[in-house]
Amino acid sequence: MSPEQAAGKTADRRSDVWSFGVVLYEMLTGKRLFHGETVSYTLADVLRAEIDFKKLPPNTPPAIRELLKRCLDRDIKTRLQAIGEARIAIQKYLANPAGDGEGPVRPCTARVEPERRDRQFEGPVGSGSGGAEGSAGVHGHAELGVGAEAVMQGRIR
Repeated sequence: MSPEQAAGKTADRRSDVWSFGVVLYEMLTGKRLFHGETVSYTLADVLRAEIDFKKLPPNTPPAIRELLKRCLDRDIKTRLQAIGEARIAIQKYLANPAGDGEGPVRPCTARVEPERRDRQFEGPVGSGSGGAEGSAGVHGHAELGVGAEAVMQGRIR
């Protein structure tokens, strides 16, 4: 839930950008971004708790770190405005991991190596027991997304 939703304000597509940022952060760290004893404590964290980007793996590319910071900006006016911008940022990074900004943007044709598809979801993301990238995927949908670990390790085709 985005900060504006937690505060009882109107949600729009930028709330979805926030949610994407939360999921990507959790995939990269293997830990929940916000977790409280109760729903109220969790919502309070969404509204005010500092987001510790130092918990990201050290090999997280600067472009992905910057993307996360834009997605998880609590100020809706400066947050990434549309999820398509995130797709473009990821495509640019994948086209040119060196980061000199000169690489062409290739169409995204991401596929996870077969070894990742045969695992079933059995535990929390990052637990090593399947994660959301297993064959059952999230809510039973196969191919719902690509595991951040697969992106980071270059196992994307």
